[in-house]
Amino acid sequence: MSGGVHDCESLRQDVLARMRRIEGQVRGVAGMVEQGKPCAEILVQMRAVRSALRAANGVILRRALLDCSGALEDRDPEKLMLLLSDFVDY
Repeated sequence: MSGGVHDCESLRQDVLARMRRIEGQVRGVAGMVEQGKPCAEILVQMRAVRSALRAANGVILRRALLDCSGALEDRDPEKLMLLLSDFVDY
């Protein structure tokens, strides 16, 4: 099921771009805290950061599931649970 080197590079570039945007968002939140911005404004930005992280997590998880064809083909619940447990917020 793996899409090959091109897909891996594309995923890598996508995730790196997302991480850089998130890094900028986090720095922006830190700046807001330093400037004493209202908590409501900070919380809105924190929600945006959390949403961006969740989206990046989803991209990585989809790729991991595609690459984890052995676990899917074997229908091995242990392997799938180990993989998913690293990505799911409790």
